Amino acid sequence: MAGAASPAGGLRASLTRAAARLTTPVGYLGVLGALQIVLLWVLRGRYGIWLAFASTATLFALLLLLRASTRHWRLKLWGVSLLGLLTAMGPTLIGILQRPRIGLTMEHDGLLQVESAVDRLLKGQPIYGVDWSNTPMAAFGWDLTPGPNPALHHLAYYPLTVLAGIPFRLLTDVLGLPFDYRLVLMAFGVIGLLAIVTLPISQERRFLLITAIFVSPMITLYLWSGRTDIQFSPRAPLGSPSP
Repeated sequence: MAGAASPAGGLRASLTRAAARLTTPVGYLGVLGALQIVLLWVLRGRYGIWLAFASTATLFALLLLLRASTRHWRLKLWGVSLLGLLTAMGPTLIGILQRPRIGLTMEHDGLLQVESAVDRLLKGQPIYGVDWSNTPMAAFGWDLTPGPNPALHHLAYYPLTVLAGIPFRLLTDVLGLPFDYRLVLMAFGVIGLLAIVTLPISQERRFLLITAIFVSPMITLYLWSGRTDIQFSPRAPLGSPSP
């Protein structure tokens, strides 16, 4: 007669079942989407109540569709892509549009440095081994370490990060619009989304990838604040293995 399962074995089984539930489209979207929506409601004074409301409605509609049917994956992919655009690109675009009026609020200091680096390159000036104390980044608040921002004495980004901004800067100049490097990050985000949609993997796994990258505050906060780390998002899905 087999003995009773040990407490440790029972705990492992319970954790395995819990992990299996979480790593499903409903689990991913329910957890990450809820965190994203809560954050949008908390920041509704910054990004507007209508964006929070539209994102909430889209999330609930998508969760209902996931629970109601195991089919219609193309519709589900369209839905999660729309939710990703609302929650990832929406706040970023609002931040860009509001910047001339209210300035920077929760943005990253590197956003200013890269914009200044793009400006220097277009003027034929070096971007490495130079001092940034006379750039807008110097006026940006800094309290993470004692003294001034250490990034004022070096450029922490690779050349391609700066070069990628030049076409966008030239385009905004032609259109008579202010340049914001988050335009570049949004373009990379769209490339990442298209890369996921075209991956040779199951539609369910595409759904999971879109949710993890575009409906997760652990990723989208980087985009909202203008951190260039989001430029690596297209590479993540392109490097995903086939099933």
